Amino acid sequence: MNSHGKGESMDIICVLENRKSVRNYKKKVLPENLLEKIIHLATVSRPLYQDIQIKFIPILDGAKASKKLSGFAGYFGKTIEAPHYIAVITDKKEGYLENLGYCMEQLMLEAYKEELGTCWIEVLHYESKLKEAFGVFEPDKIMLALTPIGYPKETAIDKLTGRFLEEKSVRKSVDEIVFFQKWGKQTEGRDLSKYLEILDIARWAPSWGNQQPWQFIIDENKVVLAVMKEKNNAINRNRIDGGIIMLYFEWIARQKNIFGTWSKAEKRMEEYYRIPEKFELLSVFKENSVYR
Repeated sequence: MNSHGKGESMDIICVLENRKSVRNYKKKVLPENLLEKIIHLATVSRPLYQDIQIKFIPILDGAKASKKLSGFAGYFGKTIEAPHYIAVITDKKEGYLENLGYCMEQLMLEAYKEELGTCWIEVLHYESKLKEAFGVFEPDKIMLALTPIGYPKETAIDKLTGRFLEEKSVRKSVDEIVFFQKWGKQTEGRDLSKYLEILDIARWAPSWGNQQPWQFIIDENKVVLAVMKEKNNAINRNRIDGGIIMLYFEWIARQKNIFGTWSKAEKRMEEYYRIPEKFELLSVFKENSVYR
């Protein structure tokens, strides 16, 4: 992947206000060149971490694929039927989960620009089944996520439930997800309002079940991100959500002429910032003079 920055071409704040997960699709197939374009743009977008290779795999026959996915891949147990799917495989290295979230969300935003629907489907416990269903035989790669993709279909029930969910959808306030200097401090350093303003928008980023499993520490010219651990799970899906909000934070900052990048957090930082046992430190955002 090269270092293209796709965020400049869209109003990411507007995207957060309007984009929704799509779970019902028209049967109309996409032009093959459109699917190829979306995958290409996502592939050449800048990853979170340059040393982790990922690849997007298109599944053209959605009807056939949805049958294979039945019973283990869907939304709260229900398979989402779509004309196509796109799956992602990745190296399994340190930071691969957040890198997956960062990169896959860029693909979904490319689809959104084309007025297409997508929806995160994470298959954390059925990776071998997913590979088998899609004919992927790369033992050194891991496949944990996919998205349906197609033209949205809104039924009368969708409109009603969408309106209900919109009314019921809540997010933690920025005060609930931000500390200053160290974990637990909520007042000292609040004059760093440029980061608070960014986080107040970025908190609307998608996460599994809208759980917002993240916590931030603003430390002078740095922003530190931690996510909740998951009990009894070898793979912490919250790291994927961490990658998603890192993407939105970075792009919102760039719209406000604040340029910077995320880097992997060092283990010693957990003690320094007093990160509690229930959380794990992911990444640190630092400003650069120019965007790289």
